[in-house]
Amino acid sequence: PVQSGSDAVLRRMSRRYTSAEYLERVRALQAAAPGLTLSTDLIVGFPGETDADFEETLSLVREAGFVAAFCFKYSERPFTPAQKMGDDVPEETKSARIQALFDVVAIQQTAHLNALVGTTQHVLIEGPNDASIHRFSGRSARHEIVHVEAPAGVDPTGTIVEVTIEKAFQHSLLGVMAGASLPGRAQPRKRRKLPLLSEG
Repeated sequence: PVQSGSDAVLRRMSRRYTSAEYLERVRALQAAAPGLTLSTDLIVGFPGETDADFEETLSLVREAGFVAAFCFKYSERPFTPAQKMGDDVPEETKSARIQALFDVVAIQQTAHLNALVGTTQHVLIEGPNDASIHRFSGRSARHEIVHVEAPAGVDPTGTIVEVTIEKAFQHSLLGVMAGASLPGRAQPRKRRKLPLLSEG
């Protein structure tokens, strides 16, 4: 969780890294694992955050290429060092900044999902999504939500399947099974029955 792209804000947060050091690690990860995607946590409106500080956060988000982010408005927490700094960023400013962050991340997420159309992905199927059209939902290796149309009579729940991505939505993907379940990768576990304890 980078929290901010401003070194001045990071120092006030008592973070032990700079934005440059963070981006250096991001680039190292991306070089070691091509296709890697990243998400992060971000706080807007931390005490003393200026417009220039926030612009540095937007710049870092773009450079790191985050495709998802958990964004929060700063609020005072009891017994924290930040509480002594005062909450000096107006609520309307926090709202505008968090929306700007959401907008940038959404653009990057859309571009990423669109780039996956036509590719084949391994998807762990979590369960049915729409029984009427025999559709299931699961997660890719990079944690994208994938809706999968399976052949009639096939229930791939609990298995990893190869899926050809046919369409990108705002926050998820749609595809069809490209092959059979991959054996030995993930199988449904039998439920254990636990003994009932009497209140003797």
